[in-house]
Amino acid sequence: PIRVDDALKGLAAGINVTSNSGQPGAGSTIRVRGIGTVNNSDPLYIVDGMPVEDGIAFINPNDIASIEVLKDAASGAVYGARAANGVILVTTKSGSKGKVNVNYSFSYSLQNPWRKREMLNAMEYATMMNEGSLNNGGNIIYADPASYGEGTNWQNEVFNDNAPQMNHQLSISGASDKVNYYLSAGYFSQDGIIGGNWDRSNYKRFSLRSNTSYTLFDDTKERSWLNKMVLTSNITYT
Repeated sequence: PIRVDDALKGLAAGINVTSNSGQPGAGSTIRVRGIGTVNNSDPLYIVDGMPVEDGIAFINPNDIASIEVLKDAASGAVYGARAANGVILVTTKSGSKGKVNVNYSFSYSLQNPWRKREMLNAMEYATMMNEGSLNNGGNIIYADPASYGEGTNWQNEVFNDNAPQMNHQLSISGASDKVNYYLSAGYFSQDGIIGGNWDRSNYKRFSLRSNTSYTLFDDTKERSWLNKMVLTSNITYT
């Protein structure tokens, strides 16, 4: 999926994801239990245990390990009144013990409108306008419709045929007894199919993520209190 919003479509019953527009990169409206709270019906987003504001569009979908939706009041009670519109829990990826894991993926595709309308050319348009005017008791508007020929097909000018979509994803992860890390970088670009190739409706996204944790000490075998301390940092830039 291009955005996390897209990954939520069809995830569970009762979740409504409505696209706000067809422009590349446009966000969606997400409703878990319909329209509820006055002035704000957005669900509560929890990313790696932390509540976030303004949605989760900043997350690269390729960095997500799991998504869970809490719809009923009982499951979201731990989050209090903020869970009135449902809770969406997002967990991002982390490293696993073993060899260093390096992943790179690339995709490239072309987009075209699935259908174009049949339009009149300039000569046909002039002819129809003349017939309409005469049938309405008026005069001929265009003296020689044949002189206009094909004219310009403005529908073809509006559409950007074979608009490209490109996606690069790179991640490096691993873990030891002390350190767990996941580093990723992503670049996504999508040209719009409307507006021509003039960079009017194009979308580009660059993202970086660093999920690291370091075990300062682990004395669980020696004592049952104050026996472990882990320092964790999840940093992302989009």
